[in-house]
Order: sequence, then C-alpha cells, then structure tokens
Amino acid sequence: MGHIAWSHSAKSGQPPGRAKLGLIFGYGSLAMIPVIAAIAGLVAPLVIRQREKVYEVQFTQNMKPIGSALLNYHEKHGSFPAELRLLEQDGLQPQLEELLKVRTSPTGDWLYFPKANIDEPKDALLVSPPIQHGKQALVMRVDSSIQKEAKSDLPSDSEALRIPSP
Repeated sequence: MGHIAWSHSAKSGQPPGRAKLGLIFGYGSLAMIPVIAAIAGLVAPLVIRQREKVYEVQFTQNMKPIGSALLNYHEKHGSFPAELRLLEQDGLQPQLEELLKVRTSPTGDWLYFPKANIDEPKDALLVSPPIQHGKQALVMRVDSSIQKEAKSDLPSDSEALRIPSP
C-alpha cells in the first residue's frame, strides 16, 4: 500500500509523508514475521514441557491416595482388590473416580496390577496414562514409590486391568 500511496503522491505533487510511513510500517511488519516465528519456535517446546510437568504432578498427586487405599485394602483383606472400584465399596477411597480423572489428561488408560506381590517391593501396582508424548508413564510400586519410566521399561500389561480415564 505504501508503494501505491508513493506513486499517487508523486503524480499529484503532494508531499510523500504518509507514503513513507506506509512503506516503513509495511517493511517493518515483514521483518517482524521471522522474528515472531523464531520466538514461537523457542517458546513452544517450553510450553509443551510445562504441560507435561503438570500431567506428571497431577498423576503423582492422584496416585498417592489410591496407593494408600490399596495398601490399606491389602492389610484388611490380605490381597489387593480384584477391581479398583472395590476401594469405594469398602469405604477406603470414596473419591476414586475423581482421582482417576485428570482433567487435562492425555489420552490413555490407567493400568492396575491386582496380582502384584506385596513381598516384591518393585512390583508395579498402578501405572498412569502416558506422559511426555507417550514415551513415559508414572509407575507406582508396591512399596508406594512413584517413578517416571520409559514406555519400554513399563511392566507387561498382560496381567493388568485397563481402567479408562473417566
């Protein structure tokens, strides 16, 4: 638009003040596009990492009370419940569905291992839905420890119950 205004002012004999301003703003905005794109390229991975950290914190906070309820159930009955909803029926975890529902959750299922051996502290008991682009998940062990593990290191889900995120 600045070029059109420049030629119009030259033909009409008017001073090209506004035309110069139009050229400056036009070329200035063209120069800003790569700068903005570069900034967006630098900031996007940070935002993604922060979002994944939020998932990790939410899953950890939600896994702890479920793990406590599972261990209490085991103390009371001598085994882990066949299904997680038995924790609600037993009165050990009345907010189970809310804890399994992480509102900003990525897609995926929780995995529950009801046949975990209490004498093997490293046996997986509960596994969160995937985080970090599906490459890792949080694993709660029988000893109540929660660790982030690579998908390749996760226990086989052949003995796990899949629990869809509500």
